[in-house]
Amino acid sequence: MPSLRERWRSERTEAKEATKEIWQWARHDVQYKSLAKRALNFKKPKVWAYWIATIIGIALIVLLAHYRDAAVSAFEPHKDAIVNAPASWLAPIGILIVLSFPPLVSRGTEPRTASLPGSGPHPPSTPTSD
Repeated sequence: MPSLRERWRSERTEAKEATKEIWQWARHDVQYKSLAKRALNFKKPKVWAYWIATIIGIALIVLLAHYRDAAVSAFEPHKDAIVNAPASWLAPIGILIVLSFPPLVSRGTEPRTASLPGSGPHPPSTPTSD
């Protein structure tokens, strides 16, 4: 078994090699001009949508930062109800999980919700009592 010093040296040399590979890729392999042309190609509606969404997002963040006290005071009357709700600590965890895995909210959403009882085109069957 290699000693701690030998393992440290091998990790250091691997890190140096990885840094050299990344530097080589960034300096020579990436075609920055074509990336910039694609990002700034305003003839495509998709690019316009990304730029508009980015500008709206930045504006919302700036407004929220500026009016932070008003936003906090707006939620103040509901604070006790939110904190005292059963399993209220699961809400932030659920939000993080949903935001961390885009496939959960993209392609598979429709089939999953369509398979839930009562969400399809037919109303859920009600049990008959005899």
